[in-house]
Amino acid sequence: MRVSDPTVGARLVAAIALLTLAAIGTVAVGFAGRVEMRAADAPAEVFSVDRARSAVEPIVDEPRVPGTPEHAAARDYLVRHLSELGWRTEVSEGVGSVEATGDAIERLGRVDNIVATLPGTDPTGSVLIAAHYDTVPGSPGAADDGIGIATALEVARALDATGPHRNTVTVLLTDGEESGLLGAEAFGRALTPSASEAPMVVINNEARGSSGLPAIFRTSTPNAELVRIVSGIRGAALDTGAQAAFELMPNDTDFTRFEEAGLAGLDTAITGSSANYHSVTDTADRLSSESLQRMGDVTLAAAGELAATDLASVNSDGSAVAAAVLDRTVHAPRWVEWLVVAATLVGAAAVVIVRRRAGDRWAALSVAAVAGVAIIPIGAAAAVVPWWVTAILNPTMVSSVVGDPYRPGALQIAGMVTAVAAAMVVAGVLRLRLSRSEVGIGSLLGAVLLVVVAALLPGYALVLGAAVLPAVAGALVVGRVRPTIGVPVVAVAAAPAVAILVPFAVAMFDIGLEIGGAAAGLVAIVLFGCLHPIIDVLMTRRTPRLRDVVPVVAVGLVGVVALSVTAVIANASSVRQPMQESIVYAVDQDTRSAQFVGGTDPKSAWAQQLMPDRGAVELPGRDSQTLPYGSAPVVDLAAPELTVLSDRREGDRRTLEVRLSSGRAASELYLRTVGDVTVAGPVVVAGREVSTADEADRAGLSVRFIGEPTVTVRFTVVGAGDTVELRVADSTPDVSAIPQLVAPEDVVVNAPSTFVSRSVTI
Repeated sequence: MRVSDPTVGARLVAAIALLTLAAIGTVAVGFAGRVEMRAADAPAEVFSVDRARSAVEPIVDEPRVPGTPEHAAARDYLVRHLSELGWRTEVSEGVGSVEATGDAIERLGRVDNIVATLPGTDPTGSVLIAAHYDTVPGSPGAADDGIGIATALEVARALDATGPHRNTVTVLLTDGEESGLLGAEAFGRALTPSASEAPMVVINNEARGSSGLPAIFRTSTPNAELVRIVSGIRGAALDTGAQAAFELMPNDTDFTRFEEAGLAGLDTAITGSSANYHSVTDTADRLSSESLQRMGDVTLAAAGELAATDLASVNSDGSAVAAAVLDRTVHAPRWVEWLVVAATLVGAAAVVIVRRRAGDRWAALSVAAVAGVAIIPIGAAAAVVPWWVTAILNPTMVSSVVGDPYRPGALQIAGMVTAVAAAMVVAGVLRLRLSRSEVGIGSLLGAVLLVVVAALLPGYALVLGAAVLPAVAGALVVGRVRPTIGVPVVAVAAAPAVAILVPFAVAMFDIGLEIGGAAAGLVAIVLFGCLHPIIDVLMTRRTPRLRDVVPVVAVGLVGVVALSVTAVIANASSVRQPMQESIVYAVDQDTRSAQFVGGTDPKSAWAQQLMPDRGAVELPGRDSQTLPYGSAPVVDLAAPELTVLSDRREGDRRTLEVRLSSGRAASELYLRTVGDVTVAGPVVVAGREVSTADEADRAGLSVRFIGEPTVTVRFTVVGAGDTVELRVADSTPDVSAIPQLVAPEDVVVNAPSTFVSRSVTI
């Protein structure tokens, strides 16, 4: 039996149904993003965004690069602020290290971690509220990690106002995060065996943008107790499946080092407006107050709960899956998620059987199912196409760090339009030969398959299954009734999918226009599968024809082009959206030569003139890369000095201890061996051993040290002959000494650095 052709009345009902569902989606987005903003006069026991901003404002107006006066001033301010709150505050000095293997660069740094403690009355362990206070060169870091600092300071004030608490609470502001999680590594390494026996639970707050939903994207394992606590907090957004997406991104947080040290906890970050990430534009006026308020509310609630909990239970056995739905976190044991997946599959099978008995053909259903599966990668790719094309045609709107525009909204909508249009074209072509119900089943099976695939990311299948399962149940009914009745049935069955998945898709875009766009495209395909019977009634003529697909293509193209043009205009430098360039200056004082080097392809005419060439470039402390570059005038800058402190020879082994000093008070120092040199045994940098004697000999040595203008290095070379050639360099986080790097008004330079290098033979 074929479903009856749509009448004018059915089309009207379909239009009303889609408009109603669109309204539901809009309301759901607003509900998911709701937050109660609190002013400076709010009660002492709650988190106030105004108080948090006031607390952090003195240090987020300029970069805080380790080893610079600004960094020291920020450290002193934070120590003073926490001390004035009544917390026992100290600076924990140390040397952090990034583990290196093979010929990799040894990265170390002098770090000053700030540790403020509120003793517990009967502690079962400690609750750590963590953030980092250093920044990358050139960035004020109002979000990264000003939002984490502001959260920690205001939560500390509120906890002090509501104390005392059972468990000890510690505010940990780490140093050297941007240089390799150095402060967190030093903190974890300094924990004594007795301290590690008492459970420590950390809430780490971070940023990869300056707005968006603060998402808890990582938890320690086991996580059942942590998930239980978070699920009771309104506004908390915990997605246990998000860790897989995070691993696709070239980022890390201090939480990694905390876990390695045996700490349990939660890792939270905002990722919206990522064009400001690690940029000159990461300023206080761009930091979202809504994001800060929500991060503060959740952190305060979680810290308060943990401060009253027997922390031994946090490390007990048990794991759960969780996903953010509207403004709550839903959770369940893993087996419940598999049950939801199984129920969705059984329901889909029942729909196929019912439709087969109603007259649909096996061959047609098979073709539709294949098409429904094929549209999944097509939809994901289609959602990214507007951004890819726009970025190629107009690279000036691309941020230099993450490649996103300042204002991505129009391109996000364009991506959704493209994904849905692609699905509608495929469905329209199928309708030339297949019935409405046959094509609808294929679209729904594509959504069901995504539920199954999502089970690979614990938590996501739970939320997708909760959205798709009612639509599957609706499909069991809709084929038995005429369209004027079937459309409302589909609309009611699809309402949960719209309410759950539209905010979910919006949140996915916070990850960025590439990974997040593709993920949002997949969500659009799921929604299309749930809504296809309504869309088909609205769009398909009584007798389908090939040219019926043309309006869909035309409307889609016009919409995408219009949205893309809107995005270009919104992100133009003429409307106060500066172009971002990444340029450093490097001078070799041996050869008296210098060059400008770009981290990305130059976009502005100014940068293109400075860097007209492209080729292999090796900067101090970096591996050789193919980068844009151009010759530069030589500025007379003092090169670093190297002093031999000891030189001991034993056979073909020569152990050297040298001191590297910067005459420019540079915050980064570099040393590497030149030529065919074998380094054996331990290497000691600033008193920290970074390799062991039983390691295999390595070909050469390269060391990068941050935080001080002087460092000592001890190493042993084998069979090097009478002389050893070393390359030494230093780096300052600015280019103010280079007149040519004064950027035009519509351009900003990210990560500015001035490198000075020379060779030394000893």
